[in-house]
Amino acid sequence: MPILSDADHAQLHQQGFLLVPHVYAPNELLAARDLFQKAFSEKTLHDAQFDSPTLLTDIYRHFPSLETLVFNEKYCAIARELLGAGAVLIPECAVHRARYIHWHKDTTVQEMAGLKSHNAPDAGLILQFATYFQGNSGQGGGLTVIPGSHRLPDPFLHLYSDNLWKRTWNKMLKMLHVSVFDALEKHPAKVDIPHQLGDLLVFDVRLFHRATFRIGEDAPEKLAIFNTCLLANEAGLAYFHFMKQRPEAYYQYFRKKPLPASLLRHTRKLGIEVLY
Repeated sequence: MPILSDADHAQLHQQGFLLVPHVYAPNELLAARDLFQKAFSEKTLHDAQFDSPTLLTDIYRHFPSLETLVFNEKYCAIARELLGAGAVLIPECAVHRARYIHWHKDTTVQEMAGLKSHNAPDAGLILQFATYFQGNSGQGGGLTVIPGSHRLPDPFLHLYSDNLWKRTWNKMLKMLHVSVFDALEKHPAKVDIPHQLGDLLVFDVRLFHRATFRIGEDAPEKLAIFNTCLLANEAGLAYFHFMKQRPEAYYQYFRKKPLPASLLRHTRKLGIEVLY
């Protein structure tokens, strides 16, 4: 039986995101959370070449149980239902810790480099699958979005201009609190997605989004794993190859360290191939 309804599919296409409840057992996420926090605090499992205080990479070798925890049967079924035949996975091999990134679009760097195939009518969906290890309470812990913004042009491109005048202008707008970030903060449709521990959040990579801000010293530390699912068509493969060649250490581990063969076997049994 399908997991998702027609309304779920419509929600994703119209709003750019979909919250699927009860994909994970909360107690399993909490157990993994304890392992991550221990690894970050002790730094015994860190790969110095690729890791940082906010990223722990090569997690499926450090924590083999994550293969079946993250990529469970329901997770893979959702990917197949949303993308159809040809759905593939770009596995995120990092735990993100306390990363509170401001408004952005996951396709800005690609468009700056001239890659725009993800906007083509026949591109198919390119989706982020967010597994959070805490709920998005009033203290932060998840994602804030502008629903429907995946259909809009990228408003962030001009922020990275090399033109001195444009950079000065952008800085002045920020100082006057009239920048694109200020406009999005005041957007009437802005919403903190209220996911609960155990839910899976899926969103279009073109959606305007930011981390839900952490409020209060007693707020739980945010931990998350993000995976990209797409179609192995021209647009999807172009996106994949671009991401794989990015120079940041965050992406270097992706092309320099082989994935565990057990991960590939596991997802294949559930109907999802892995690109690496």
